[in-house]
Amino acid sequence: GYRVTTYTSSVEALERFEFNPQDFDLIITDAVMPSLSGIELTKRVLKTRPDMPVILCTGHSELVDETEAFKLGFSEFLRKPVRHNELAVAAERALTLAAP
Repeated sequence: GYRVTTYTSSVEALERFEFNPQDFDLIITDAVMPSLSGIELTKRVLKTRPDMPVILCTGHSELVDETEAFKLGFSEFLRKPVRHNELAVAAERALTLAAP
């Protein structure tokens, strides 16, 4: 029941978000991406919308662990490979916690 918008470029995703931040209810990002990492993307998103729930997915445990991810403002932390049901539960939890 979600409307999903996808980008293969983190720079394009950030530009679209900054154009109208209220169009988005949740962001799911990878830690490692060309040009703009998921961590940097999230820092910039949270400057605009500190209430934005963001899920970080990573297969690179040396970049960030779960404790550090939460300190950085991520709502959820998932290690790859991510199963569909894991993502669904994390998305629901992030959206519920962000609800007013």
